Amino acid sequence: MLLQIIWVIVLIALAFFLGRLSWGYLKDHRYLAAIIQGVVAFMVLMFAFGPILDYEDAHEAPSHVTSSSKKSSSSSSKSNSNSENDKESREVVKARVKNTCDALNEEMSKHSELEGFSMKPSGDQFKVTVPSSTTSLSNNDQKSIYKSVVDLIYSYDNGTNQGSYVEFDGDDGMPVAHYSYVSDSVKLDK
Repeated sequence: MLLQIIWVIVLIALAFFLGRLSWGYLKDHRYLAAIIQGVVAFMVLMFAFGPILDYEDAHEAPSHVTSSSKKSSSSSSKSNSNSENDKESREVVKARVKNTCDALNEEMSKHSELEGFSMKPSGDQFKVTVPSSTTSLSNNDQKSIYKSVVDLIYSYDNGTNQGSYVEFDGDDGMPVAHYSYVSDSVKLDK
């Protein structure tokens, strides 16, 4: 613990020195050197405070004292449980995506504007195959049609697919567009 404190003090002093050096370069209009020294000083500071944060996270006072054997058996059972839950949840998501694709392929076949479209799962994501008649439309028309397919996917099964990645591929299998959930827009890959 004492060694860590000394190490942190030395690193903070080094960062201070590098910061002063960077300031000197800046005053001498040596901007590149100032930027490089500033970045190095920042990295030294992050390196100095990393062990402190790590130490506090690792040494939080437990609410009650437990033996190390209980901790290790508890943590190993938790990790096994978490990996089983993760595997199970991934399988559930993949099954949901497959079921959605099957149902929506049938639904899309009923709409003339979506004729030639097909959907298949790609793990926990959706791949939509787009006919060449759609890829030859204007960019705005394509985006409108792709957005309606995304809305169809997201609205299916009370919104359980909301936020899933949707990629649109041409007949040749090459990506033509994808939907960005963050910006709520279709991006053409042309």
